[in-house]
Amino acid sequence: TQCISAEDCISTGGCNVSTVGFNTCHSSEVSSLETKTDSSLKQGCEPFITDDKPVKTDSDSAIELYPEGTKCYISCRVGYVLVGSNLRVCLNNGSWSGQGTHCQAQIRPYISCRTPVRVNLPLGQNSTYVKLTKPRSNMDWEKYITSEPAWGKQLQTLLQFGATTVQFTAVSPTSPYIARCNFSIYVKDAEKPQIKHCPDDLEVIQLPHQKKTQVTWIEPLITDNVHVAHIFQSLKPGVLLRKGSHIVNYIAADSSGNIASCQFTIKVTGANEVENEP
Repeated sequence: TQCISAEDCISTGGCNVSTVGFNTCHSSEVSSLETKTDSSLKQGCEPFITDDKPVKTDSDSAIELYPEGTKCYISCRVGYVLVGSNLRVCLNNGSWSGQGTHCQAQIRPYISCRTPVRVNLPLGQNSTYVKLTKPRSNMDWEKYITSEPAWGKQLQTLLQFGATTVQFTAVSPTSPYIARCNFSIYVKDAEKPQIKHCPDDLEVIQLPHQKKTQVTWIEPLITDNVHVAHIFQSLKPGVLLRKGSHIVNYIAADSSGNIASCQFTIKVTGANEVENEP
């Protein structure tokens, strides 16, 4: 009689290897008919076969039974990814271990950003809150999409004047592919610089022995909500001027090209001219 295990025999005749079909003993030496495991009862697992077409296994359908402990490795065909364990083991009850393992089609992620956002700074402010439109994607927003800078996923932030680019990246849990898109934000400054305390017109008396007279004044205060990029002035305090009328111009420009100006006149008059006035 062939027995699955040497323990099934009262006397093994020196056999101590428990290998299917290779432990033999006389029927009178079997411990009991109830406890013996006869190999004729077909102990083992049938070949692992699945109707899931993407699944590939190393199981051979030509083999009638696989013995307990046999390992069957599962893989997926091209274009699919394995979800679950890649290993099944033949159990002593004739079934394969593991459940739920299957092949899932690889999904290429895509992500599409909306058109750029353009906003103007509020008057007197150098920053503003900007809201972004959520990109379109076939991936889960919370799990598989990231942004650079990281605040991009909040879809709102405080930005100063200038251009900002946010890059969104989508990854797939079932494929090695990634997708990216860029979102541009343009914060514009439409406010021109402020020029305060522009001097009033000046009149200066030139003494008879002078050919030129030094003229000075308090310069205006120039500010901007973002940055004063350039200031042009036609004359500077302390300049020497001949008799006559002289126009002084201040022109201020910010980084956006907004311009503000201030103008006043300096009149240099001879002392004799003043005395002769009616």
